[in-house]
Amino acid sequence: KVIDWAAARQEYEHAQICLRSDVPAAGLRVVLDDLKGPEGVIGRVNLSWRQVGYVDCKPIPEDYGEWLWYAAEPGWWPDPLLEVEDFDLEAGVTQPIWITVHVPTGTAPGTYEGMARVVADAGQVAEVPIKLEVWPLDLPNPGKFDTVFSFHYPFEGGPDWQDVMTKIYGEFTPELKRAYFELLGRHRIPADNLYFSSPRPIEDYELLLQCGGKRFNLTYAADTVDGIPAMLERLAPIVEELKQKDLLKYAYVYGFDEKPRESEPVIREVFGAVKDRWPDMRTMAVINWEPPVDMPLDTWVLLYDHHNAEAAARWRQAGKEYWWYHCCCPVDPHMNTFVEKARINGRLMMWLAAANEVTGWLYYAVDGWAGDRKIVEREGKGPRTDFDPATWRHSNGDGNFIYPGANGPLSCTRLENLTDGIEDWEMFAQLRERSRKAGDGATGDIVSDLTARLVRNSTDRTPDPELLEKTRREAASRLIELSK
Repeated sequence: KVIDWAAARQEYEHAQICLRSDVPAAGLRVVLDDLKGPEGVIGRVNLSWRQVGYVDCKPIPEDYGEWLWYAAEPGWWPDPLLEVEDFDLEAGVTQPIWITVHVPTGTAPGTYEGMARVVADAGQVAEVPIKLEVWPLDLPNPGKFDTVFSFHYPFEGGPDWQDVMTKIYGEFTPELKRAYFELLGRHRIPADNLYFSSPRPIEDYELLLQCGGKRFNLTYAADTVDGIPAMLERLAPIVEELKQKDLLKYAYVYGFDEKPRESEPVIREVFGAVKDRWPDMRTMAVINWEPPVDMPLDTWVLLYDHHNAEAAARWRQAGKEYWWYHCCCPVDPHMNTFVEKARINGRLMMWLAAANEVTGWLYYAVDGWAGDRKIVEREGKGPRTDFDPATWRHSNGDGNFIYPGANGPLSCTRLENLTDGIEDWEMFAQLRERSRKAGDGATGDIVSDLTARLVRNSTDRTPDPELLEKTRREAASRLIELSK
């Protein structure tokens, strides 16, 4: 077996080495070589390995009534990526090891090779060759795709009910905050938040921008007309600070989360008041009905399985942004990112967004840890952890894309696949732009044609990883040709 990678510059690629034995082994770890190519080296500092941990997904209680539509599959499921020095291999238990490479800016195109070695206290266990083809392409971060995935953390003047981090760590230090901001930014979902009612300190907005952010929410908007004066009053000081630092261009106001059509008059008045006071301030809302284009709403966010191409076209033609989102809905047979579901779903959701020229994605929480949460710990040195993945009612992984590790955030297999999908979106966007400039799209859309091999809509898909990789490489080849 060979780890066979292909990637653009500034892209991350992953592979798994799965270990299983009839007898136990102790003190296992992974040693990664430099990757050597014809014109240079990708140093081992750009490669990493993590132990894939398991979480225990419980059955849905029978008294959940209406919530029984969520098809939980109980048992131990792999998800958290644990930063460890070594691990033990239990007899008869599969232990995946997650291998990651980052292709630095400026890396010369070509084929790079090296080795991944699994060693134990008793000696070498396995040796897996690595081959990496570096494309003459760049996927900058931040890219063109926008995301708002809410991250909750304490700050002076912030809401106590979102003080989850202090409960877990005792003190949410500046170093911990930076670690969380950096991990989220690296995964192309910067540490924005939809639901803070009080604006954050300006230093936090600056940190978000340093860590890959492109925009930030200032407050959750007033739900009623009577709340407009108080909303404008709490916004005014931070708006002035942002103006002085030329940062107001990154700001927006969010509100009216999944409100019904009957809320249209209030939405008009509240967002209209924001626009009257600050004409350039952007507004965003999750609305699962078609808003009139004359509403003072800049970014319309729609549950992705509700997509209507004609409504989206009307919105874009008015010069506005059209985004999608998901949450605990939709459920099977639609794609979602629950712990028990195929990881390819998260990636194909981004492919579907690329096909439909959706330019952003919203998700309500990345750290929706409820109840008596604690730092995730292993049971012994094996893959099982003590973390309860049911982060919202019955839904395993809903509202959660990171885990609280002892030294900071831990990623997970679902987040890595979602980020891969966002990276694919960036390549598809470049391909579409180049194709249209070259006149290749006269008889159709090259991106829609490619993505349709795997995903046609939220329920019609072909979740074939080999076909995905073949299609991804074909897209890169076409982009390289068009770029010459």
